[in-house]
Amino acid sequence: MRGEKATRVQSQFDLHVHSTGSFDSKLRPRQILTKARNLGLSGISITDHDRLTEVQNPYPDLLLIPGMEIRIYDQGLCPSWGADLLALGIEHEVETGRGLFSTIEAIHDAGGVVVVPHPFSSKDEFPALNEGVYDIAHLVEGIEVLNQKKHLDNVRARKLSETFNLAKIGGSDAHELEYLGRVVTVSEAIHSSEELLVAIRHRRCRALKVF
Repeated sequence: MRGEKATRVQSQFDLHVHSTGSFDSKLRPRQILTKARNLGLSGISITDHDRLTEVQNPYPDLLLIPGMEIRIYDQGLCPSWGADLLALGIEHEVETGRGLFSTIEAIHDAGGVVVVPHPFSSKDEFPALNEGVYDIAHLVEGIEVLNQKKHLDNVRARKLSETFNLAKIGGSDAHELEYLGRVVTVSEAIHSSEELLVAIRHRRCRALKVF
């Protein structure tokens, strides 16, 4: 296992990665999958902005978890520049342009789990929920407690996850190949997307910074 010694088989997933399906990434999906496999990851989720990017996965030993990062603009609940939600394990693309609560409901209706990425940011223009996250913490499954951007408050995010007993999720938020896999979500051995969702729903996972 990369980054630590393990006494039993464990799985590592990077659950927050952007491809060319996002306006701000130049990573081709095949590049992402090949790098993830070469790093020894168990799986990856390509969470492009406001779209479900469908990818042919050539690696049977690498799980591809369907995902989206959905931008929310919800007056009174989100900052004026918006906030983001991660939809993981969804069975179909989730319609965008909804409010915060209705988006959470739509993700659940699509069979997925809701993770709040980068909930606390010191940058005013960054799409973080900040104080608004407390209004929805009881409705989501996980909090991204590790993200490598320096202006994010990972310590506060971890405290939030512990206060509300939410799954601790790690994701690289990679837009460049060198950052992929630096932060991961670790669980006991996972063999399918469904098993990963169960682990998140039952809080049987944790976040790990690898390098």
